[in-house]
Amino acid sequence: MEPDTERPSASRPEKVLLAAVMAFYAGALALHALSNPGWAAYDEESYLDQLQGWREGHHLLAGYGFGTLYRALGAGLCLLGGPHIALLHTMGAAAVEAEALLLYAWLRGPLGSRAALWAALADLGGTATFARGACLLSVCLLPTLFLAAVASADRIRGRAPALLWGLACALLLLDYEGWVGALLFLLPYAAWSWRGRVGLRSAAAAGFLAGCVLVWRLSPNLTAHVLERRETSLPGTGLVVTAWTNLERLVLGGPRLPFSGVPGWPWPQPWIWPLALVGAAPALRRVPWLAWLLVCGSLPLAMQGSFQEPHRFCLALLPLAACAGAGAGLVWRRRAGAVLCLALFALGAAAEIRAWHRSPAAQLDADYGLSRNLERAGAWLARNAPPEGWRVITGLDWHDDGAFRFLLAGEGLKPGRDPVALVYWDILPGLRTLAPGFKVLYFGGGHPLALVLLPPEDATHLERVQAEVSPLHWRATTRATPDQARILLAWLKAPGHGDVWARTVAWELWLHASLLDRSLDLASVRALLGEPLVSGWAPDTLAVTLAGLRPSLARRFWLKAEAVDPRRRGLPFKERESGF
Repeated sequence: MEPDTERPSASRPEKVLLAAVMAFYAGALALHALSNPGWAAYDEESYLDQLQGWREGHHLLAGYGFGTLYRALGAGLCLLGGPHIALLHTMGAAAVEAEALLLYAWLRGPLGSRAALWAALADLGGTATFARGACLLSVCLLPTLFLAAVASADRIRGRAPALLWGLACALLLLDYEGWVGALLFLLPYAAWSWRGRVGLRSAAAAGFLAGCVLVWRLSPNLTAHVLERRETSLPGTGLVVTAWTNLERLVLGGPRLPFSGVPGWPWPQPWIWPLALVGAAPALRRVPWLAWLLVCGSLPLAMQGSFQEPHRFCLALLPLAACAGAGAGLVWRRRAGAVLCLALFALGAAAEIRAWHRSPAAQLDADYGLSRNLERAGAWLARNAPPEGWRVITGLDWHDDGAFRFLLAGEGLKPGRDPVALVYWDILPGLRTLAPGFKVLYFGGGHPLALVLLPPEDATHLERVQAEVSPLHWRATTRATPDQARILLAWLKAPGHGDVWARTVAWELWLHASLLDRSLDLASVRALLGEPLVSGWAPDTLAVTLAGLRPSLARRFWLKAEAVDPRRRGLPFKERESGF
């Protein structure tokens, strides 16, 4: 019989204590998410734009490309419970809870209940950080679905379940790079689990091939998407150099995207490492597949910028948490070991919370300022709605403002008669060309925006711009990046698009897509100099972009931005870009 120290089981009081700690921590993260029901810049605003576009009659998000599973679930929640951001936050919180429970269920047999409980706690602490709890896209569904697939593979007995299992595994390809690592583990693991049962293997293979065909049909821009990910993810330097750099910045603390963690804070959390080192040998001896899972989950190390997105390594956290759990199971049995384990977790959680609350105000404003300002503007409209209701005009720059319309729908606002336009500070100079006398309400500091109450004739003009620009924005942003600039440039060259507001928005969209795709066309850039723009964002951005390549051309754009908005004169670029 194996020694008890190899597979320590928790007593009932220990289980109650550890379960209470897990429940308290998970509950605190859920309350933190619900008390900060905003979103961070970049992808999260785009996520809400897409959800609102679907609510307004555009195609379901499967046609957008990848990230489909999470977005489809978000659409389902909006269909069942309405367009509420807090509801979308619950999806991530539920995924984290399920992930911890599934990891416990998977490891309880081979490692013992005490180690499995601590593994779940280590995974919970590394996944549901306070920084990520304030965001929508911070918690991916991969670990939960992956663990469900691992658990079900051990229990499949018939060909029909095996076929469905292979089909479900193929659907993991609908989401980004990390899912490929899941398949690299799941397929060999299932083949090993079903050794001697050829029928199960062939049925799963058939289901997997059918699922790949389904993924291809759901992703009409698959080739363009692969090219885009190659441009944005594969490193320009060697894979080994990139992997080492990413690992160093992960462990020592480097920049983080707002929906990935606290900038300058290490991942995984430091308290996990001592326990993981103690428990690595017994954990790998009991579950050798953990070593292969660590390799598969670490593949994103070779992709550029992965240190900014630690959620790409969500699979790698599972074996690390298992090793930490095994270490805690061994340490707990020593004198004062329980106190040491609990102290490590308490100090780790406190350090994470402190790092979040000590984040620079300027950083938080840059990440969440736009979200907060839009929420304040939406709340003002809800409080001050006239009897006839508001007729809100949005999409007057390269922001589609679907996120704002999502907020308004959550507030229960219905389309009305009194016109009001949502604009960003950069658009305001153009509003001077309209009739004077309208009222402007400002919201925010670093990312200021305004609600402009307009006379009816000016509202009619801006509504025509909105009607022309919104479909163009949707067609462009729902394509892979290489296609966006071509669509927008074709629209700008086509006859009949002469409105200066609409053309300004189209130029900004074109520049944004070109910079993302690194395909800036100088001939089109020079054509922008002759455009009577109402916003200075595009020429300012080009002035900075071209400063090292075409200094004289860059200066012409710098002067053009000042001609569009004289307030820019004498200001550095960061202030010119972000407002006053």
